[in-house]
Amino acid sequence: MTGRPLQDRRDTPRDARLAAFAAPAMPMAVTNLSLAVYLPQFYATQSGIGLAVIGFVFMAVRLADLVFDPLLGIAIDRTSTSIGRFRPWMLAGIPVAMIGSWLAFFPPQEVGVAYLVGALSGVFVGYSLITVTQFSWAAVLGEDSNARSRAYGAIQGAATLGMLLIMALLPLVAAYLPGGKDLTVPAIGLFIIITTPLTVMVATTRVAEPQRAALAHVPSFGRAVLDYGKALACPPVARVMASTVFTALASGVTSALFLFFAPLKGFTAAQANLLLLIYFVGAFASSRAWAPTAFRFGKEKVLIAICLTVAAVKLTVLALPNGAFYWASAGQVVLGACYSGTMIMLKSIVGDAADYAKQRLDEDFTGRLYAVYSSLTKASIAVSVGVIFFVLQAIGYAPKAGSSNSPEALQNLELSFVLIPAALFVAGALAIARYGRTSHPDPAASVRREVQP
Repeated sequence: MTGRPLQDRRDTPRDARLAAFAAPAMPMAVTNLSLAVYLPQFYATQSGIGLAVIGFVFMAVRLADLVFDPLLGIAIDRTSTSIGRFRPWMLAGIPVAMIGSWLAFFPPQEVGVAYLVGALSGVFVGYSLITVTQFSWAAVLGEDSNARSRAYGAIQGAATLGMLLIMALLPLVAAYLPGGKDLTVPAIGLFIIITTPLTVMVATTRVAEPQRAALAHVPSFGRAVLDYGKALACPPVARVMASTVFTALASGVTSALFLFFAPLKGFTAAQANLLLLIYFVGAFASSRAWAPTAFRFGKEKVLIAICLTVAAVKLTVLALPNGAFYWASAGQVVLGACYSGTMIMLKSIVGDAADYAKQRLDEDFTGRLYAVYSSLTKASIAVSVGVIFFVLQAIGYAPKAGSSNSPEALQNLELSFVLIPAALFVAGALAIARYGRTSHPDPAASVRREVQP
């Protein structure tokens, strides 16, 4: 389980080693997609739980990550075992994620609030164990900012590939397993349960931890908790976390409303799924282009351009004619590419901010800051789902009624889908605009290998 030193594996291409390391992002991305898009809509239409209650449960359970993830980050930074600093936590995520997914995606006929809370808790804890560990591990795989961008580019590429695979499999499930029951959610759950152990084992056995990964010095547990305040007070850290919150809120609102909004524009369920597939095609196709783009122009400038582009494209939706599938597809390609760029830039800038905090405070905050990033992302998406479901109920929108809702409710749904995310992405651009620390590396500096022991 200790892995073989990567420099001894000269027969293995560098990209293949990065792909092995990034593999767990595939099932975790599908998990995140389902939590944002499919599961809320599934429980809203298939269970007897009220819409506002479902939104509150998704929000409350995920807000618990604001406590769990930072504590996990401290534990990662303090870990030193015979199999490494990161492997134990990623391996621990396998059974938790599998059990939680089984409960959440294969619920019994009658589901109560307590069951939903327990199932989602298992999913969220397993997701945190794997993703927080992977983000923290990736930060020490490369020795410079450009290498870090490539590492997170590989993770984002794997995440997008996972979402592409599930979006391609769902039509096959509908075609070859006909019947009165919608099998979308069980199919997603089965994908997660099968691929999670496989991809985590690939990552933990094929990639060796760098020796410097074990050198993190973290004070006592109580002191480490208090030190979060010092790290978050650093301007670069505060700004990247603020941008993370705004963009995650925007993504959460879009995801939660998409399956409600698509029929409003005259798209069938099959077309809505195809639009999601096109979105992820755009994300996957662009994932390898963002690292060199950031190297040339600087991560903060690229992130600002992405946020403003998303806001502009969102506003064009108001002028989109009903049933204009090809125009919608073009917009999805652009938004998918922007989604990929946002994730890569933010993760990489968090690593740069961790370097800044370490230089200023003489303490390694890598694991803890990625835990904060992860918890803020998940909590923001959860808050957006919870709040937007309350908003839908307040404007009189009924999910089971679909397009039979009142014209006022449908108009408010459209405005919520467009204006709220657009405003939040502009706020994300403003937050990072005065980041205060360049992430553009010295062109004369040697670019080290991004994966080494």
